[in-house]
Formats: sequence, structure tokens, C-alpha cells
Amino acid sequence: MTPTTLKPIVLSILLISSPILAQAHETEQTVDLETVNVVGKSHPRATSGLLHTSTASDKIISGDTLRQKAVNLGDALNGVPGVHASQYGGGASAPVIRGQTGRRIKVLNHHGETGDMADFSPDHALMVDTALSQQVEILRGPVTLLYSSGNVAGLVDVADGKIPEKMPENGVSGELGLRLSSGNLEKLTSGGINVGLGKNFVLHTEGLYRKSGDYAVPRYRKEEGRLKRLPDSHADSQTGSIGLSWVGEKGFIGAAYSDRRDRYGLPAHSHLYDDCHADIIWQKSLINKRYLQLYPHLLTEEDIDYDNPGLSCGFHDDDNAHAHAHSGRPWIDLRNKRYEIRAEWKQPLPGFEALRVHLNRNDYRHDEKAGDAVENFFKNKTQNARIELRHLPIGRLKGSWGVQYLTQKSSALSAIPETVQQPMLIDNDVHHYSFFGVEQANWDNFSLEGGVRVEKQKASIQYDKALIDRENYYNQPLPDLGAHRQTARSFALSGNWYFTPRHKLSLTASHQERLPSTQELYAHGKHVATNTFEVGNKHLNKERSNNIELALGYEGDRWQYNLALYRNRFGNYIYAQTLNDGRGPKSIEDDSEMKLVRYNQSGADFYGAEGEIYFKPTPRYRIGLSGDYVRGRLKNLPSLPGREDAYGNRPYIAQADQNAPRVPAARLGFHLNAALTDRIDAHLDYYRVFAQNKLARYETRTPGHHMLNLGANYRRRTGYGEWNWYVKADNLFNQSVYAHSSFLSDTPQMGRSFTGGVNFKF
Repeated sequence: MTPTTLKPIVLSILLISSPILAQAHETEQTVDLETVNVVGKSHPRATSGLLHTSTASDKIISGDTLRQKAVNLGDALNGVPGVHASQYGGGASAPVIRGQTGRRIKVLNHHGETGDMADFSPDHALMVDTALSQQVEILRGPVTLLYSSGNVAGLVDVADGKIPEKMPENGVSGELGLRLSSGNLEKLTSGGINVGLGKNFVLHTEGLYRKSGDYAVPRYRKEEGRLKRLPDSHADSQTGSIGLSWVGEKGFIGAAYSDRRDRYGLPAHSHLYDDCHADIIWQKSLINKRYLQLYPHLLTEEDIDYDNPGLSCGFHDDDNAHAHAHSGRPWIDLRNKRYEIRAEWKQPLPGFEALRVHLNRNDYRHDEKAGDAVENFFKNKTQNARIELRHLPIGRLKGSWGVQYLTQKSSALSAIPETVQQPMLIDNDVHHYSFFGVEQANWDNFSLEGGVRVEKQKASIQYDKALIDRENYYNQPLPDLGAHRQTARSFALSGNWYFTPRHKLSLTASHQERLPSTQELYAHGKHVATNTFEVGNKHLNKERSNNIELALGYEGDRWQYNLALYRNRFGNYIYAQTLNDGRGPKSIEDDSEMKLVRYNQSGADFYGAEGEIYFKPTPRYRIGLSGDYVRGRLKNLPSLPGREDAYGNRPYIAQADQNAPRVPAARLGFHLNAALTDRIDAHLDYYRVFAQNKLARYETRTPGHHMLNLGANYRRRTGYGEWNWYVKADNLFNQSVYAHSSFLSDTPQMGRSFTGGVNFKF
């Protein structure tokens, strides 16, 4: 048996067998953890109404912990069992949970839509502010269907205080923070304040300013020689928000406005293919179906040139490669405006416990620039409205039901006038209607929760039909220009057995359906961040999955553990299928070249284990182990047309099963927490991330690494408030860290970094 095959076995044995050492008769005691495992029937730190009957694998990360973490959500959560990150330089990083990311992981901004374009590309930042958040919840089970479907690996909610829901004690409350870091030369200041205005009104303001340079990297060589810092990994951010609420005995209503500006670099950004365009459509189709020259995403299978698909590139002189529009370094200039209303009213109608209303509007835009020149610009305008009613108990049943309506207008266009700059996604509209409900029943030592969500989607392009008719010289039949309409139906059922007062065993099963995005349906353009030319497929069907999770949790005065096993089996899994590989003269000759991909569907199977176990040998010390492992395979891939023979016959070639792309490597961790005095505590976290040898096509092996982080806190309460001074050292070994879950898996993450900061609450 090879060491590679032993790793997951050893990991599973460690995670599953360690809790046997725990004593089941221990008495319950609150344990202060950076990551809270929700073991009880409910948890007081959960945001109002979002967490119903929790599963044993749910997590809550406190705001105090997040103040000392990275500001990007993916980096901030990286290290939580089962959670990795899609790091893309210093400006963008999304969570990768159980091998899933993007549209299969719903990220909420205090129960609401984020309105960004982060699921469009890994180099797009999420519009949530972890450094200003109250807490982050990672949830699984039926409760996720209140907000979205297709969340096979979970839902992430970033709770904030932009709209106050209660009056501040003593009329005023707030928090200020400052920190400095050496690895990326970061300077970060943040703060927020709540001010009571009379008996019922509360004013809230908050802001964040962050400036960071290119981050330090160890032993990194490029063509220009050895580099001490990763070029174009700098990131600056400014956020401001103001909110006003009316708070009464029966509820609250409030509104807020937020404005965010980000400017960050794009590492490993190449202009090698700027003068290239995709050749995927037969010339005869371009002549006979002239609408394909206007709207190439309307192509069908018979229009695809399977004999020689690829890129055609114009002359690109190496000495003048960057002389045209891109005369400077690549970076993103982003602005997001958010308008929001939240309200909750207790006992609004007979038989109902509460009414919740959430309205938000986002106006998002970012420009991808080279120096001062805009090359591409992305726009997304969303409006979201949801109403939720929670009914009073009916026997053992209590639950919530509601409706949601979402509209979205988005595009990804080129600002360069050359014809070769095909827009990646032309203007499109999405209308989304949802109906949802969750019910739960409780007994003495058992609870059962079920959820349902039905989503109807209408996605459309605004075509210039007069131009299409004018270009139709040969009176060819025109394609269907109607909207793409589909309905997704998702169901989930979860049982929680409290077989002792401190144990919870959770079993969750779900059928989830996800509707294809407009990018997957209509894209047709270069995507430099993923090194692909994307071609949409307007014939995609909804993605379906059947999912199961078994989780065990325990919390006592000395032992605490949380373990989970899971499996997600997909039908119609949407993936990017490479076409220009071994199919003609335009095929790629090296795995690093730009791929011509078209969205297609297949089966997929993901399974894994994750967990953590902690032991307190004394009241002041705590030691722990953590780990996670996930495996992903694409199965039953559709056959691809082969080359046409001399007789006009075109055989279909079966495709073998293959590894799913960007699946994180196995990880083990050791943790030590020490309360040195009543005011000083320290922590040590060591992770061993193994090499990833289970590679998808075109991937290269990602080496493993050791990660050692140290930190200490000094807390002191004065008459003015509570101070928390902290220092920490990350990547103390200065290891070369590569993340297989990132599209930049061959680009190192930050090296050794020292951070110092202070937070003050009043």
C-alpha cells in the first residue's frame, strides 16, 4: 500500500477513533472556542431566526476571532475543518467547502443577497466585510433552503450590525480596531458606533480602511529572477456604512446605505492571448446563420467545428507585446453601492410569532485595467425582496414559510474596440421567484427538521431582432430567442438525536437542484483569470444532487469533538469541457496554454470526512487535533464527436471518468491554547497540508507544506471599555505554500508574516 493511499485512511482513523477516549459522564461547561461547534438544540450566539435546529456540523466563528483574520472571507475561514480558500492574490478569496465553491456555496450578507460577481470568476472579490462582521455562520441542513437551493456543502452567512435591531446599552456602544502586518505591509483601521436617539431610534455608522502592498513570498523564481514579493498582489479597500432603525417592544424597522471601493492587483495575469479569438463555429454556419456572428452563444451542436476548434491569434510582437491598451500592470477598480431595509415584527397576525422583511438593492461595477486603460468592465444590478412568516407552535411543529423575488441585470463586456475582443457576457436579465419553508418538531431527546424550496428562473438576452432579420440574407430559420425558463425543487430532512445531554448525532439527507447561471448559458469570450475561452451552452438543464451527511458532536467540561462524514452525488453536474485538445492544428500543445471550453454536464461524486477534537488537561490549557479529506470525481462524461472520415461519418468517442478539478488536498492540524493569566492567553496552530496527487486533466501536482502559526492576546477591562491587544506570527517556517483549490495553484501564497493590533469595545 502506497503512502498516498494511506493518507485518507490514517486521517479517517484519527478523526473517528479519537473520541472513544472521551468520558461520556463529564459535566457540561461552556468552552471559549475560536470556532463554536453547535451541539445544543439551539445556540445563543446564532443570529436571530437563521439558525433553527442546528446540525452537529454547523459552525459559528465569532467577530472577535474575525478581527484578527484576513479580510477576505475565504482566507478568514481557511483552517476551519472542511473549509479551504480559492486565493487569488491579495484582493479576492472565496471559501471552498468540501470541494465546492462558487454557485454551489451560497454566501449571504446578513441573510441577504451579496449582489456581487464573485461566483463569476475567482479574481472577483466577495462584497462582505469580515473585519466588520458580528460573526460568520457555516450552516447545513434544511435551514439553508430558506435562502437558496443547490447548497450541497453548506451556506455561509456573514452577520453584520449595519441595521441595529436593539437599543445600545447606556445609549452608546461601539468598537474600534487597528492592525499592522509585515507580510503584505498591511495597515487596517476599522470601527463602528451605535448611538441611541431618544427612546426608539438608533443610528449606526461604521467604516474600514485597508491598504496593503505586494505580499512576501519565499523562494519564488520567475523569468525576471528571484522575487521577494509577488507582483500585483496588493489590495486596498475602503468601506463606509450608515444605518438608522426604529426599535420598539414588538420589533424593529431600519435602513442602511453602504459604499465600498476596492483596488487590487491581478497576479499571473497574462496578455499573451489578447490578439486571439475563438474558432469554434463552422465557416458554413457563420455564412448561412449570420446571427451567429452577432450572438455566437446561439450555436448548436451542429454548428461546432469539432475537427479543429481552438484559438486564432494575430501577430503579437514580443518586443511590443504590451504596447497597446495594456501599457501598465493589471488591476481591478471596484465599486459597490448597497441599499437595504430590514424589519421584524412580533405577533403580526393571529397564529404567527414573527414577520420578517428584507429588501436590498446592489449596484456593482468593476473595471479590469492595465495601468489607466480599461480593458473589461463588469456590471451587476440586483434587487431582492423576501418576506418570511414564522408561525406559533402547532402541537410539536414550529416553522417558517416565505417568498422571495430577485431581479438581476449583469454583463461582462470589453472596452477595447478591436473585433477580436469578444464580450464574455452580453447584457442579460434574470428574474427569480422562490417559495420556501422549514418545519421542525421536537421531542425530549430527538428533533426532526424538514425543508423545501421551489425556485423558478427566467434568464433572457435582449436581442436586436431587427438586426438579426436584416442580416438573414438566406432566409434561414431563426433560433429560439425566448428566455431560458426552468424550475428547481429542493428538499431536505434532518434528524438530531441527543442520546446524552452532551452528545448530538445528526443525519441529514437532501435532494438539491441548481439552475444554470447566465454565464453557463450565454458566455462567449476570454476569461484570463481561469486561462480559458468560455463558450456557454443554452441547452443546459438544471443540476441535481442527492446528499447525505452523518455528524457527531460532543461538548463537555474537558472533551469536545465534532466529526462528519458526507457524500454528494450529482446528476447533470455543470463543468467546463475542454475542446481544443488533440482535435486539429489549433489544439493546445502544452497544458499551460489557453483552453477553449464549453459548459457541459455529467455525473459527479464527492465524498469526505472532517472533524476536530479538543481536550483540556487543566482548566487553563487545551490541546486539539483537526483534519479534513475530500475526494471528487466526474463520472459518465458525455461522448465527444470524433473527426469526420472520408465518407462523412463522425464517430463518438467515449470519455473516461476523471478527477474533479481544484479539489483541496488532505489536511491535519494540531492546536494548543493556553490561558497564561486571567488577562493573557496564547495559541499555537500547526497544519500539515499534504500534496495533491489526484489531478484533473491539465492540472499539475501541488506540493504539500507545513504551516505554523503563533499568537497571543492581552485583554483588559477599564472604566471606558474593553481592550484587546494581540500579536501573531503566521507561516513561521516561511514555507512555500501552494493551494490546489486555487486557479493560481502554481503561485505561492504569503510567506512569513508578523501582525500586531488592538481592538477596543465600549
